Amino acid sequence: MLLGDVVVVALERPPRNAQSSGEVVKLVVRRIAHQVTPPAAPPPPTSFIDQDRHAAHRGTLQRVANNETELWLWWQRFVGPDRAMFDAVISRHREAHRRYHTETHVAWVLRHCRELLDDPPPQTKAHPTPSGDEFSPLIVAAAFWHDAVYDPTSATNEQRSAQLAARDLGVLGWDQAAIGRVVRAIEGTAHHLDPADEVEAVLFDADLAVLGADPRGYRAYVDGVRFEYRHVADDDWRVGRAAVLRGFLGRDSIYATVGGRRRWQTRAVANLTAELVSLN
Repeated sequence: MLLGDVVVVALERPPRNAQSSGEVVKLVVRRIAHQVTPPAAPPPPTSFIDQDRHAAHRGTLQRVANNETELWLWWQRFVGPDRAMFDAVISRHREAHRRYHTETHVAWVLRHCRELLDDPPPQTKAHPTPSGDEFSPLIVAAAFWHDAVYDPTSATNEQRSAQLAARDLGVLGWDQAAIGRVVRAIEGTAHHLDPADEVEAVLFDADLAVLGADPRGYRAYVDGVRFEYRHVADDDWRVGRAAVLRGFLGRDSIYATVGGRRRWQTRAVANLTAELVSLN
């Protein structure tokens, strides 16, 4: 039985101006079973993970509504004016089997992207953090669609999310070159490795920002993902999860951007190490 995998999404500007964009986080353990498809989207979940310190939070319909309002503003500015398309994408993030990979996660990926984009120019080169709005449409779109397809029993979620993004953005009138960059960014969130450009680097780091949360917030994130993988037996979960953690800890750096390394690297290593010890 194979287990192991990882997380990340985007907004809108008028379709004709969609010159750039990108995406962002997830850490999960997967059992391969391609024939299983997610259930139909239900009403908003009664609880979710709040990434503002990434702490556990009992949600309310009002909080969900606040997330929706914020996301709609992002969407209108960078993705397009199509409310029906927005509702269709958001409904996917409200599926009953989700606890961490919800619309709240999308909102925090976008906030972390904005945070990284607002950094002053870095002093070192390797994957500098980009600045300015030129990357925003791509990043916003990637953030919205990066977990649009989320079936914890499948190993093809990133590819299927990317395909959905390509179809939807085409309907919205996006340029094919811009769509291609969004698609590559979303597909890259399968492993968060070797970003091809600054758009992918920012998306990857924003998606993985939760790894650098405070201990309580990190625990809430792990509990949320474990709930999503409740179909996996405890022993299998420990084996698969440990493999994912070792993979991250074996990297020279978890984060690709200068801003991501400065913000989250040290705490992420501490969190991953502590969880690995607890699994053993």
